[in-house]
Amino acid sequence: MLTELPDEYLERILDYAILESPPRSVVALALVSRRFALAVHLRHVRLSSANAASKFEQIIAANPDAARRVKLLVLEAERMRTRASPPSRRQRRGHMKSTALDADTLVRLCTHLSQSGTLVLRELDLSTLRRRQFGFAARLSHLHTLVLSSPPSDSGDSDPARRLNLYTLGTILQDLPQLEHLGVRGLRGSPSALRGLTPPVCRLVSCGIFSTSGVSGTHLQWILSATTASDSLRTVAFDLDESTRPAQLSAVKWALLPVRHVYVTSRNTRTLAALPQHFPSIRTFGDLRRIA
Repeated sequence: MLTELPDEYLERILDYAILESPPRSVVALALVSRRFALAVHLRHVRLSSANAASKFEQIIAANPDAARRVKLLVLEAERMRTRASPPSRRQRRGHMKSTALDADTLVRLCTHLSQSGTLVLRELDLSTLRRRQFGFAARLSHLHTLVLSSPPSDSGDSDPARRLNLYTLGTILQDLPQLEHLGVRGLRGSPSALRGLTPPVCRLVSCGIFSTSGVSGTHLQWILSATTASDSLRTVAFDLDESTRPAQLSAVKWALLPVRHVYVTSRNTRTLAALPQHFPSIRTFGDLRRIA
């Protein structure tokens, strides 16, 4: 019987169930029994407002045991639009107000969540991070999965002005030696973005990078430095614009040798057709547009 399993196994099973279930089902799981309620309590936390984040911070600050229970934290910036007044300089672009959740909130929460395994930041503007705050990730000593997406513009694409800076990503990765899964959407780089930074030592098993600007093969080689040396990469996902050729992946060709699962978004059918030959260990190849 499921109820007779040790707490550790029950919590792991429920973790998978929660990930694949809508919030309503999570509530139903908690109502099964007191033991189930304790098993799911605070395991997966999703916050989308400053008010909710403030209350959650009070709970974990006052109760270290509650903080240790959190295994997955999702921060989703709440965006509000208005046409009543023109945007201020601080509102960057369009008619978008400041997000309810900000980088300061992230930094404060991470001081308590050393046991969290997964951190998802959806449309959170990390361009406001100050240099002294870059070390927030060092507190996440058990983090194995990091997913970041930049705030979108009014057109729906990631806002170039608020895209995650490659330097910021680099400093975060330096503090996550145990990271195994990385997903990024909306990344802005430059030729000197990683100058002076030591490559991260994390050995990635999966990596997905979308909507990049100014990110070169050399930059990817830096990100995958330890991954290449350990032959750990098994799954990659990325998008290719019409001007990109598969040969441009040559900078990371050694990291791609053990990759088995490849998922790509591209309108260039010729590029898609030529891509599998760059992955000698490939088992699964899919166009994300068709999968979606």
